[in-house]
Amino acid sequence: MVPSRRSDRGRIGARPRHGRRRSLGRLLGGVLAALAVALALPGLAAAPPAPDGAPPSLPLTGPVATSTTPRPSADAGDTVPASPGPTSLPPERLSGYRWPVLGGRVTTWFAPTDSGFFVIDGERVHDGIDIATYCGDTVSAAHAGTVLYAGRRYEGYLGFVEPPDAFYDLAAKRQLSTAAFPIVVVIDDGNGYRSIYVHLSLALVAKGDQVEAGQRIGREGATGHATGCHLHYGLIRMDGTWLPVAPDLVERWRYPVSARERIDPLRVLSLFEDGAPREVPGLPPPEISPGYGPLAPLLESQRRRHDARQPTPD
Repeated sequence: MVPSRRSDRGRIGARPRHGRRRSLGRLLGGVLAALAVALALPGLAAAPPAPDGAPPSLPLTGPVATSTTPRPSADAGDTVPASPGPTSLPPERLSGYRWPVLGGRVTTWFAPTDSGFFVIDGERVHDGIDIATYCGDTVSAAHAGTVLYAGRRYEGYLGFVEPPDAFYDLAAKRQLSTAAFPIVVVIDDGNGYRSIYVHLSLALVAKGDQVEAGQRIGREGATGHATGCHLHYGLIRMDGTWLPVAPDLVERWRYPVSARERIDPLRVLSLFEDGAPREVPGLPPPEISPGYGPLAPLLESQRRRHDARQPTPD
């Protein structure tokens, strides 16, 4: 989502780690895919080697590299204080959620991955679901709520234990282009949870806007570190437990050490609803959802509820 975060993928067929190292073929495939994207964009300058300590995939150069380096702003976010424990409803008891992109494919699940941002159950985890359709497709609010932020400096709204000032100071020191940061919308769902919508090509809402579930809030894109157009949808339980940020990201990029609990979106969104995304062939949901447990019973209950709502033949 940001320079040091996972390599979010919008291309169909991207796989989480599931406990294995990436194969050489997959690595070469990723390199070739990135080369193909670069060749398809005339006028895009090739990035030179990254400075020491910076991920080599960062877009560090280009026409906006020095003129629009991220700087501190008056909007510092709303860091959440510690609390004794959750008071919000468990995710499975929430209602009013719908898929933010319709008819797509899930290219990455809420699952272990080498480049995950948070550590859950001892593994780094991709803390959301990636849904791909096409560039410019409508992204809608998954739940009614209030827009907290829309733009590229969103980290202060993601439930970190302290403001992410040190991260932004380091980003400015390294002269990161604004192209290194995705366009993100953060919405307070009004129930103790926040929804985040990442990699938009365009945000169509502004801070303070009230939105309804299904209302258009942006366009699907590939801003930030993404290999293709898709939406990364994440869900934060703002009074949930604290999750540790991957230690190397804390050390190399000065992120806060922890943030509020990330929830598998499959706990509030059904794969059996109309408009739900389909699986990529050979890429089913993980058997175990990090921080939750076996997914099969939950998916089976979703299927039964869906079947019960279907009209019976005359």
